[in-house]
Amino acid sequence: MRSLPPQASLLFVHNGSGDRLFTSINTAFFTNFSPASSVTTLNVYAAVSLTNALNSIKTQYQNANPGVNVVYTFGASGTLLSQIQAGASADIFISAATDQIDVLQNATPSKLVAGSRKNVVKNSLVLIVPTTPAVSKDKS
Repeated sequence: MRSLPPQASLLFVHNGSGDRLFTSINTAFFTNFSPASSVTTLNVYAAVSLTNALNSIKTQYQNANPGVNVVYTFGASGTLLSQIQAGASADIFISAATDQIDVLQNATPSKLVAGSRKNVVKNSLVLIVPTTPAVSKDKS
């Protein structure tokens, strides 16, 4: 049985600092859990680009919070948005772009818990180029 109070059934966060991720989640979300529950499953829908970062802190977080079982669903932000709109049980949505969060926030009624939108991680596009010129083939 889920122990999430109705007003905290969805918490959406987007993009800041990896070190602040669980601090933000802990202070903004877990403080709303009922202390009477023994184990709570937290369904986190997150951009696939965050797989390594989120998996690397999952065990550490669960060890510090034994009453919380974190379950990830990774995918493209647009696909995750569609799943949430179709009724997927998402407690936290970490999108790679603001567009998907905007859609949920602007829905009638809003799919976001008031005041829960936070920037907690940031992605950067990196271009890698060779340091030496490309070797061309001789056409003789």
